[in-house]
Amino acid sequence: MRRARSMSTRQQNTGKRNGDNGSFVVELLNYDPRKDEFVIDGCSNEANVKITFNNNEVAPSKTWKIQDGKTRLRVHIATHSIGVLKMCLPNGDSMPLSYTDTSRLTGVSRYDYRLLHGVIFIPAQASLILRKFSLTRVCWREFRFFLDSFSNRMDIRRNAIKTVIVEALRIATLVRVRFNKKEIWIFSDRAVSGADNSEVLFRYVANQRTENIQPYFVVNKDTKAYATLRRQGYRVIKFRSVKHLYMTMVASVIFPSHLDVMYLYPWPGLRQKYAGLLQYIIIHTQHGIVINDMARYIGKYEKNAQLFLSICNWEQQYLHSDDYGYSLEELPVTGAPRYDALEDTSGGSRVIALHPTWRSWLAGREHEGHRQYSRSFKESDYFNFYQRLINDPRIVAALEKHDYTLKLYLHPNHRENVTDFSVRSNNVEIMKFPYDYNLMFSESKALVTDYSNTLFDFAYLKKPVLHAQFDRDEFFIKQTTLGEGHFDYVKDGFGPVCHSYEETVEQLLVLIDDTYVPAKKYSQRIESFFTYSDQNNAQRSYDAVLHFLNR
Repeated sequence: MRRARSMSTRQQNTGKRNGDNGSFVVELLNYDPRKDEFVIDGCSNEANVKITFNNNEVAPSKTWKIQDGKTRLRVHIATHSIGVLKMCLPNGDSMPLSYTDTSRLTGVSRYDYRLLHGVIFIPAQASLILRKFSLTRVCWREFRFFLDSFSNRMDIRRNAIKTVIVEALRIATLVRVRFNKKEIWIFSDRAVSGADNSEVLFRYVANQRTENIQPYFVVNKDTKAYATLRRQGYRVIKFRSVKHLYMTMVASVIFPSHLDVMYLYPWPGLRQKYAGLLQYIIIHTQHGIVINDMARYIGKYEKNAQLFLSICNWEQQYLHSDDYGYSLEELPVTGAPRYDALEDTSGGSRVIALHPTWRSWLAGREHEGHRQYSRSFKESDYFNFYQRLINDPRIVAALEKHDYTLKLYLHPNHRENVTDFSVRSNNVEIMKFPYDYNLMFSESKALVTDYSNTLFDFAYLKKPVLHAQFDRDEFFIKQTTLGEGHFDYVKDGFGPVCHSYEETVEQLLVLIDDTYVPAKKYSQRIESFFTYSDQNNAQRSYDAVLHFLNR
């Protein structure tokens, strides 16, 4: 039995985000086809909230306590039970309702609504109204929603053309969803590159040529992935284009490897104008194994992924925890599709990859899927550490003596700051984005990183990994996308962990002069960590998706 779910960072801020600590925060999770019910979650500061449906009290399917005295309730409402859902205080007064992102109800208009499995969900101040789908009812609400969209003059000045486009797409979406039987599946990795789990799975799905499924891959038009996929005959969509928005609005499933808002809502600034019509479910393909605390970024109550493809048993058990909120059946262990493409070609190679992860507080502003240049980057300890390391006379001398090349792969979120680095030796290369990650994995003899998930790609190929964690305390305090998790790099990791510059130099010199012999404990940890070591991860992922959709 699972223990009561503790409160994640996102839940701690729920009251503040919705502006009223006394309200009942509604999360309309989804339709549950196994029980033909709608699943509604929510939380309140009040411990004895009553749930009524059509004025009849309803017992919650689950109740549990979270921090700060809040109570979370789960309600299952049968799809044929059309009516009014209310939350009441112990004295009988109705509680005001507020809605989170996962409800897809924004309150931007009195005529806001969400369509879900033939039911119209209408938000009201103190109730959630469920009505059966009616073309007349929907057309009326669409007309009034359209008028409300043009009621804010300032908003129109800023987004007039986009607002008109969204309104036109809303009508087109209603027509297509109502009459088109083919399923649209949308896959996405980073907007600035592909070759991650989603692209590998996309290729596999597309090659199955299933008649009722139309898979698309989304990426920036100026990328290698876009040109390659188009040339090879695959369906590709330009990231954040009108077509991207429209296809997202009519999609039944999306497969993001990153759960950033821009991959869930192509036009984030206007999402309140179309969120209610989105029908897709989210199947998270992941970027890498989750070992740190990312509940506030990928948790069930933050992004509501209906299926989370776990890479190994360790990860499945970690995600099946109170903070993340996923059940075991939502976490099938499939392996990472991108591992299917891993190949060790480093036999005669003398390359060491230096690939630290990013620092959110040093990254530039996000624009069109990638980060801009950051002026503070060059003044940071992070920059100084790696600039010093790649030019250290001891490292350079060892590289030249043993004919090794050290290649620095800066994280994509720092790509514009790659020009800040300079080198004094031909045996050190500053790699330019976009990277060929598969080449990095295959040709490199070893990896030097800090907390990057690429450590698992190298471990999967049984290659040495060295961790340079000189800023461990600062990293887990300042990094906005994650916190320290249950994975202990010293006790659970696959290679030495260095906490200072001199330690890092000492261990890197051992790698370069070929005297490094992996301790037996690292080999044993790798063997026990990965559930699968074959090249059938994409197939297992596809089978898990079909099983989930056809249950």
